[in-house]
Amino acid sequence: MSKSVRKMSGPQRREAIIQAARKVFVEKGFHGTTSKQLAEAAGVSEALLFKHFPSKEALYRAILTSCCRRKDAKEAEQVSPFESLPASTETLVELVWGFVSHILGSEPEEEDRMFFRLILRSLTEEGEFTRLALEGMPLRWVQKVEESIEAARQAGDLPEQCVAPNLAGWLVHHLVSGFIMHWLPGEPFLDYSVPREELVQQVVWFCLRGIGLRDETIGRCLEELKNAGMENPLLALDKADSLSSEENLSPASGF
Repeated sequence: MSKSVRKMSGPQRREAIIQAARKVFVEKGFHGTTSKQLAEAAGVSEALLFKHFPSKEALYRAILTSCCRRKDAKEAEQVSPFESLPASTETLVELVWGFVSHILGSEPEEEDRMFFRLILRSLTEEGEFTRLALEGMPLRWVQKVEESIEAARQAGDLPEQCVAPNLAGWLVHHLVSGFIMHWLPGEPFLDYSVPREELVQQVVWFCLRGIGLRDETIGRCLEELKNAGMENPLLALDKADSLSSEENLSPASGF
């Protein structure tokens, strides 16, 4: 056992084991991982591993909790406190724009890649990590989207038969998550043939049109965000027509 490991405090050693073990779970999955592999990855004996975590399940649960807490804390620092916003059409547009630009506006960091790889592993096995992850900020964001859709409909900005409010947020979430999954390999295997900024813009318009907002409403709200000084709102309103014609994509004709 290395001196550096022996010098660690209990909490430090526990965190080091979590960091090392999550890589093994990503590569081999929960069922394909042995306690011996986990101990070797952490540079400790199996006896010491079980001193901190009584079972493989306990270690996995600690990894899930740690990753989700880190993810929530990081997003809380980077994303505006949307829960304090009043439910409205404007908030609906801000929620979708903020989420899409936050997730797709830049290359995911290695920590984010690890998080989504665990999500993928979880989806093919026990599903526990995915459930835990969705109970955090995603669920609160979806609930705020639902409230804002109801407010937008009452304001007359949405047709009566628009996307079900309780589904709309998840539809946007799953669409954006799909992009992340396709970007996980070191070399992305899909070329969207547009700059990232334009890709974000098109996804924002696609989602808001799909929810049921008219182009003029979307444009007005995005312009308000821009005038309010929102950082890099990724707007090119003069290019809106180039995304696709209102005649072909306006949601008003589809409901």
